[in-house]
Amino acid sequence: MMVYRERSAAAPMVRASFPTNDNGAFELPLAEYFPDRFGLVAMRVVREAERQCLKSHDIGLAEWRILSLLSELGVTTAKTIGEVTDMHKTKVSRAVADLERRRLIARRPNRNDLRESLLSLTEVGQSLVTQIAPECRAFSRKIWNSLDESERALLKNLLAKLDQSVSGRA
Repeated sequence: MMVYRERSAAAPMVRASFPTNDNGAFELPLAEYFPDRFGLVAMRVVREAERQCLKSHDIGLAEWRILSLLSELGVTTAKTIGEVTDMHKTKVSRAVADLERRRLIARRPNRNDLRESLLSLTEVGQSLVTQIAPECRAFSRKIWNSLDESERALLKNLLAKLDQSVSGRA
C-alpha cells in the first residue's frame, strides 16, 4: 500500500511505500522495533554515565573505554583496543591521539611489528582512572540495583545471547 506524507509548504510531497496493517498504521512502529528500542535504552544509559562519571573529568566515552582497557591490560595496540571495544579504527585513532596529547597515555614502537605502536597509561592517566573508576562502579551498581538478583542474572544471560546472535559467535 502506498502512503503519501505531506511535507511543509516549501517541500514537495514525498511518496514512499511503507507496509501497513488493515487500519493503515505502520506495521512496525518505531517503539516496537527492537534494535531501535535497545539502542535508545543503551544511549540513555551511556549519556547518563557520561554525565555522572566522565563529564567533570573532560573525558568522553571512547577515551574512557581506552583508559579503562589500558588499566586492565597494561600495554596493548590500537588494533586490539578496536577489536575488544568494537570501536571503528578512526574513532580509536582520534581518541588515542587526544589521550596522548593530554599525556594520559604513552606510545612506543612495537619491536615485533614496526607498523604499530604499543600503548600504555602514563602515571597521570592511571591517576585519572583511579579517580573515575569508583564513580563508574557506583553508577553501574545503581543501575544493577534497580533490578533484583534474578533479573540481573536474566539480563546478563540475555545480553550474552543477543551478542552471540548478532556477532555470529557460538
